[in-house]
Amino acid sequence: MYKANVKAKLTGYVDASWADGPGRNSTTGYLCYYGENLLGLVDWATKLQDVPAHSTAESELMAADELARNLVWLRTLFKELGIEQKEPTIMHEDNQACIRISEGGGNFSKRKHMDLRYHYLAILVEKKTLVMKHIATNEQVADLLTKPLERNLFQHFVGSIAQDVSEIKNTQS
Repeated sequence: MYKANVKAKLTGYVDASWADGPGRNSTTGYLCYYGENLLGLVDWATKLQDVPAHSTAESELMAADELARNLVWLRTLFKELGIEQKEPTIMHEDNQACIRISEGGGNFSKRKHMDLRYHYLAILVEKKTLVMKHIATNEQVADLLTKPLERNLFQHFVGSIAQDVSEIKNTQS
């Protein structure tokens, strides 16, 4: 029988590239990890956003909303499997405006046009289900899913994901 690692936590990385797609739609990318040292990549996605965003902050909020909904679903699934995470799930984001808005801050006049569904993220942060943490762009592994990268950074991110997969295989042997 599997015994849950009580120290393990769900963690997410999210990014968006603004207005880079057809019709000027942005691209969302996220990765979800579960494990004490981020050993388990449990989900990832990259997709074109449904509508164009008016700003980089809005495109990042759209991406963060996608990840937030997925993290809530994963938290519920893990809870049903007997692996409940009581502390907030950390979402790593490289856009300071997105983080400020998700925490209920920022200039309202500049964000009043944003769709109400993105306020869901602010509710999750307020309830301490999620915590948004800033991450430096050169450490944002979700960039791998949203934009072309300089060769060394690309290899670094691919290597970190491949390492996660090889460590999982090694623990199963």
